[in-house]
Amino acid sequence: MAESGAKVRAYVGMGSNLGDRAGNLLLGVREMMSAGLTVLRLSSIYETEPVGVEDAQPDYLNMVAELCPPLPTPEELLARLLKIEHASGRRRGRPASARTLDLDLLLHGDTRQEKPKEGTGGRGDGGTGP
Repeated sequence: MAESGAKVRAYVGMGSNLGDRAGNLLLGVREMMSAGLTVLRLSSIYETEPVGVEDAQPDYLNMVAELCPPLPTPEELLARLLKIEHASGRRRGRPASARTLDLDLLLHGDTRQEKPKEGTGGRGDGGTGP
């Protein structure tokens, strides 16, 4: 059963392990707001070691942003997040590579997708930590 539009929330996992990591996270928040998204709350920032990497990489700074209505569809939100990543210098080369900004759509209301789409984030594309 779909949630009422007024109750739907989305959560975006954010991570950075290149350059000004904290600045990259703040830039991601600002760019989400510039893309018409309403950021309701932000988690604390956590530093984590990269997971599932073959080469040495700097640790990540990670946090989560809670978005509230009005929200685009999950597909449109994901497209906006990918555009923000690209604008921040993120290039999707090999999986689990270091990145300036990683934005993963963790939850969008009660929508479920069992398998991440190719090149759209998720653990299969080298997420940012545990």
